[in-house]
Amino acid sequence: MSSYPYQLTTTSNKDELLQRYKGKPLRDLPTPSIVINKAKFESNCNKMLVNAKKLDANFRAHIKTHKTLEGTLLQLGTVPFKTEKIVVSTMMEAWNILPLVKSGLIIDVHFSLPVVKSRLSELAEFSNVVPHLRIMLDDIEQLDVLANFNKTNPGTNKWSVFIKIDMGTHRAGLIADTERLNQTLAKVLTEDSIKEAVEVYGFYCHAGHSYASTSSNTAKTYLIEEIKNANIAAITA
Repeated sequence: MSSYPYQLTTTSNKDELLQRYKGKPLRDLPTPSIVINKAKFESNCNKMLVNAKKLDANFRAHIKTHKTLEGTLLQLGTVPFKTEKIVVSTMMEAWNILPLVKSGLIIDVHFSLPVVKSRLSELAEFSNVVPHLRIMLDDIEQLDVLANFNKTNPGTNKWSVFIKIDMGTHRAGLIADTERLNQTLAKVLTEDSIKEAVEVYGFYCHAGHSYASTSSNTAKTYLIEEIKNANIAAITA
């Protein structure tokens, strides 16, 4: 495997940490430390999976907060409430969950940051070890970047992309029902050089400002807006 930036970040040895701190009171832990109530964590994971099942939603677990195999396993759940899909925000997270990919517990990984040319070699390599890799596209120019990469790197897998929809924060994404989105969809759906390298998997709506919600009703309003915007984009396609 080639050398990539994530390999420059060292990770702690779990066995050594357990040997040193297992059974110790909280006051003896070094700071900063993250302390998780496993029972509550597992209960929250199960509630999410049960709710997703009730809604008939194709749930994808985001592992960016804890970045651990143990936490990911709890988020994946078990039959009948389970998922085989995850979202990662760093490639370090993606490579670290490979044991779960190899065991068949994860078959679909979404790398949630928009396409940049400098990461394509690593993403292409990762796409060879996971059944399905989804990447994020948030502007029309990225289509040429992907197509040119595949042209100069024969044998690269076809890119499966979510198109990110801007939910109003203007941090990233295309605004639904706009000319820019229409142009992007036309390019990916009609230009042969792009179609050979890229396929649209879906639309990704994330209302980050929903974190400021102070009630469940407000949070539900943001969720409904996400669904509406995804549907508008899909109709456009």
